[in-house]
Amino acid sequence: MTPADSPTADSLDKPIAKVSSLHGPGTLRLKTTVEIPDLLFRQAKAAAAQRGVSLKEFFTEAVRTRLRDAPGPAAPDRPWRKAFGSLRGLHRETQRLEGVIAAEFERIDEEEWR
Repeated sequence: MTPADSPTADSLDKPIAKVSSLHGPGTLRLKTTVEIPDLLFRQAKAAAAQRGVSLKEFFTEAVRTRLRDAPGPAAPDRPWRKAFGSLRGLHRETQRLEGVIAAEFERIDEEEWR
């Protein structure tokens, strides 16, 4: 890659895929170039042929399956949870304790006020 080919801040905002055509309402098909190892390409081409589907259909289904089966975003690292736990049940306990405290303050001990 030469310095002239290096991405700039402006070029990173531009789409890298080109629109080839529209198929039906709201369906957009894109053409792009993807670089994969030769051996992987040959294996994909052979697998597509064995299934009787085009390479385009094979890659589309492979990407769709991978995205569907991908785990959700990773939870942010929270080192304090190791020491204190997740504290999820604390809200209910806090409400219970606030109720006990409020009830105690509502009660008047007449002997203390004499």
